[in-house]
Amino acid sequence: MKSVFVVPARCGHHNRLFGLRMEEREPGNWDATWAFQLREDVAKREGYEARTLEGSFGCAPGYPGCPYCEAESMYVCGCGAVVCWNAVDRVVTCPSCGWKGELGGAATSVLAKGDG
Repeated sequence: MKSVFVVPARCGHHNRLFGLRMEEREPGNWDATWAFQLREDVAKREGYEARTLEGSFGCAPGYPGCPYCEAESMYVCGCGAVVCWNAVDRVVTCPSCGWKGELGGAATSVLAKGDG
């Protein structure tokens, strides 16, 4: 049985919230498989960010990208926010906390809620 969780994420271009469906392909290997628009009040009510996922993160073939700007990559800010990313710009500004800096390294954990 596959583990599936929803991770709240932000559009780096439009600063809007979306849900990122993460599926564990192998133990500790998580892939984004789908993304959907998500209202702030729904995310809070549903208790997203209830669990920390650990391991490596990527995007599955066919992942449609951010529902607002279609970016197919993402980064995790030091504040914990997952943000969509165009995979080109090395210097970014986090829409959640305002941090501006150069990307580097790989994410090893994100906050999520079980799907189902």
